[in-house]
Amino acid sequence: MELIKVDEEYSKKISPNDIRRIIRALEVYYTSGKKFSSFQKQWKERKSIYDLTLIGLNKNRDELYNDIEKRVDNMISSRLSDEVEGLIKKGYGNSLALKQAIGYKEVLSFFNDELMKKEVINLIKKNTRNFAKRQLTWLRADPRVNWIFIKKNKKFDSIIKKIIEIIS
Repeated sequence: MELIKVDEEYSKKISPNDIRRIIRALEVYYTSGKKFSSFQKQWKERKSIYDLTLIGLNKNRDELYNDIEKRVDNMISSRLSDEVEGLIKKGYGNSLALKQAIGYKEVLSFFNDELMKKEVINLIKKNTRNFAKRQLTWLRADPRVNWIFIKKNKKFDSIIKKIIEIIS
């Protein structure tokens, strides 16, 4: 693999099947002459010139998953399949981004007769839940995030009040 030759450190951090990251790392190397991993070290050490306040909104996992289910159902009823079909007709059917986007990749499987409609819907829900879990895991690792737990029937006024307390 070419990336191992030019940036062994970064190649160990990513999957050998992650074509997008491999291509990006090689682009960086061949345009700048520097390893992608060297830029990553700089990004970690760099301090922001802005005074940032990060706020994360969190809710009960069951409520989050229920909201995801509703959102996917709304996407389906809003004709997600027509949207994907339109993108294919415009020539984006082989787009790597389209093939990786949650919702789109599953609908593509339906168009290719690989999955039934019910399987597609369930897979979109599952993949969205998994993505939300990864996002929360990543954000929770950031000590700068000020978390606000949202209860099911909590009024927005109390959430706004809490945000104002944090940023004041």
